[in-house]
Amino acid sequence: MHLSSFFLAVAILPCVSAFYPYSPPVTPSGPDAKRSVFHNWLEGRVDHGDSTEPPTLTIKRTAPRDGIHPHVRNVQEADYITRKYRSRGNSGPDIDGREALVEVERSIQQGTPVKRSNNYPIVTAAQPTFTNSMAVDQDGTDFSYFSIMKFGPRGKDIYMLIDTGSASTWVMSDTCTSAVCKMHNTFGKSDSDTLNISTTPWSVAYGTGNVSGVIGKDTVAFAGLSTPLSFGLGSNISDEFRSYPIDGILGLGRPQSNSLKTPTLMESLVSQKLIKSNVFAVNLQRNSDGSSDGVVTFGDWDKSKFDGDLSWIDSVSGSDLWEIPISDVAVDNNAGKFAGKTAIIDTGTSMILLPADDATKLHSLFPGMKHNGESFELPCSSTQMIQFTLGGVTYAVPPKDYLGKATDNGYCASNIIGRQTFGTNQWLIGDTFLKNVYSVFDLDKNRIGFGKKGKAVNAQNASASSSGQSPSTSSAGPPPTHTPSAAVADKSSKSSLQ
Repeated sequence: MHLSSFFLAVAILPCVSAFYPYSPPVTPSGPDAKRSVFHNWLEGRVDHGDSTEPPTLTIKRTAPRDGIHPHVRNVQEADYITRKYRSRGNSGPDIDGREALVEVERSIQQGTPVKRSNNYPIVTAAQPTFTNSMAVDQDGTDFSYFSIMKFGPRGKDIYMLIDTGSASTWVMSDTCTSAVCKMHNTFGKSDSDTLNISTTPWSVAYGTGNVSGVIGKDTVAFAGLSTPLSFGLGSNISDEFRSYPIDGILGLGRPQSNSLKTPTLMESLVSQKLIKSNVFAVNLQRNSDGSSDGVVTFGDWDKSKFDGDLSWIDSVSGSDLWEIPISDVAVDNNAGKFAGKTAIIDTGTSMILLPADDATKLHSLFPGMKHNGESFELPCSSTQMIQFTLGGVTYAVPPKDYLGKATDNGYCASNIIGRQTFGTNQWLIGDTFLKNVYSVFDLDKNRIGFGKKGKAVNAQNASASSSGQSPSTSSAGPPPTHTPSAAVADKSSKSSLQ
């Protein structure tokens, strides 16, 4: 949504997260369509007291399973993320997403399905070993990552997407009249006597629609912590959110990107001295590894999640995003010569988006590459590794992450899309890459640390397997049974700051 600068200045605080929601045009509505699999359950939390262990927040992953052709999905998702960043003022080329969608639909002679089921299967995870960690559940497709946070003194469960692309946080309001809100948890005066609702307008653009409302403030509890927090209360929610179980966005971007102009979550934790360092760490796990242990850790990081030491990269000077320089990107050691590019690190983006010429150049390093507008296809039998060199260290992305759904004739859609969301030298790096590293975001020193996952992941998977804590799958109906409490876990994991 594009608004005049006058209207922006006088009437609205634009809030843009890096999450790009997708929804087919028509979905079921009414009581029967309300989320059932993602029932309100939390595996428990404990009071830290004087404990030096860092608080840790569960991450959950979900994705729609709707039969959308991979090329159609790629164009739609690229369009959503482009519009959202544009509405915040980030520069880039004008893109006609509708024309691009028509072109790709014509090329595959397939339109967008008009109906899908609001059914979200869950893969339940093994119990983690790190103190104050909670198990990560997902749907098995590594699509989006979210956590349960408790809002208000009575602790209303709200499912929050983890988003390092913005520092703004918002939830769906109980005053929301949009049909989509009937399918989600909402929060308002009926849930909390301490909720303070202001008259300050707030809005965020999401592709074909937007989320708008006012700014509220209340206590939020998560990971054994409790802090007052200002957040957006969305009373008008666009239909894109019909396809996702998330009830809001948790902004973990750099504070400059917080358009609400209120203290961010991290700023609140630091000002109250609830954490010992102004950092947070993110571990995103893939289902195919056989376990699911994604977490967000506040104020510290868990050395058991990666091998060796963290490698730090300073953020790009003057950027309000988590943006770092790229040394190069190669395919099986065939250099792409991408020096001079930068990477915007965004947990709220599932794939990797880069300018069209760069995307073509990168895919040309694969034999048998096919090009379809902004989308690319690679042989499903591809074995090459994509190697990102960042801060002098190389990190590999395997085929199981860069290959998406099968298209036809032995080809799979690439999870790397040729869409310029920012400048000609800026890439948007999402979960396709981040599943392969343990990421630490240092707000005081404006840097990101990456740890390689390999032996640490294999050891944890083997431990889960030997203990019989393998993931299990559930679909609609009663929620899967968890063993309370995941927060009361083994305390043997190493803390980096102890």
